[in-house]
Amino acid sequence: QPSPFWKPVIEAHTGELMSTTYPASNTLPARSASIVPLRNHVYLAYLDDSGSTGRNLADKDCPFQIIGALLINADEFDVTEILLSGIIDEHVPEDMRSKFEFHASKLWAGESPFDALDPVAAHNAVEECARLIHDMEFTYVYGAVDKKILSEQVYASASPIDIAFRLCMECVEKWFCERAKDEVGLLIADDPGEKNQTTKNEIRNAFRVHRRKVRSSGHNRGKFAHMMDDMFFGNSADSLGIQLVDVCNFLVNRHLMQRRDTEGLYEMIEPRIYVGRMYPE
Repeated sequence: QPSPFWKPVIEAHTGELMSTTYPASNTLPARSASIVPLRNHVYLAYLDDSGSTGRNLADKDCPFQIIGALLINADEFDVTEILLSGIIDEHVPEDMRSKFEFHASKLWAGESPFDALDPVAAHNAVEECARLIHDMEFTYVYGAVDKKILSEQVYASASPIDIAFRLCMECVEKWFCERAKDEVGLLIADDPGEKNQTTKNEIRNAFRVHRRKVRSSGHNRGKFAHMMDDMFFGNSADSLGIQLVDVCNFLVNRHLMQRRDTEGLYEMIEPRIYVGRMYPE
């Protein structure tokens, strides 16, 4: 049963009358009730970067900075975890499973620690992840920066990862406004580790600028209004959601670089790309 304190809020947003009568002290002011929506679902917004080279904009192997987000309804997490474990069972030898993670670029290239894995099995694992994203109808969005063009702009000193993050989060907020306006998202980003604290701080600071702390009934959440009040960083090795968005970023990055060998997999996830934004547009 809901707390008596929330009775007016529930009534305001469902139109349902509750039979129990509560004392006036448990009644919210009308203004407060009107700004607290009744939520139904939480979406896990998994975030990861690709093509990160810091302020080095001249790396020809990484011409695009990408930050992507994969939105998974929390109610679908259990089945997603089971399906991904099935992919691991199918393609990864038992003695490699305990430390295995879907790191798409290294899997595809057969780089360490996947150099002992059969290349066909590695490619099939990436393909099945793409198929899972398609079949589960997850939503993917991304922000991207063309680093060469950025280097020629007046604002060439701007951080590409900061730009890509803001573009990506604007796409996330657009999806919530258009498809899930009464829901909220929990942002979970790949932790870049101790060696890349600058990247982590840039992302966290950009989040805080656009998702304000609500410390008074007169405050608003800011630009990222559908996000919960903080973002969290996790180890990709421990997070299947971060690993899945890594697969999406890998395929989008290769599509932008016009690499044909993965284009079929990109076309598999393309219907799940709600929106992607490139800077400069």
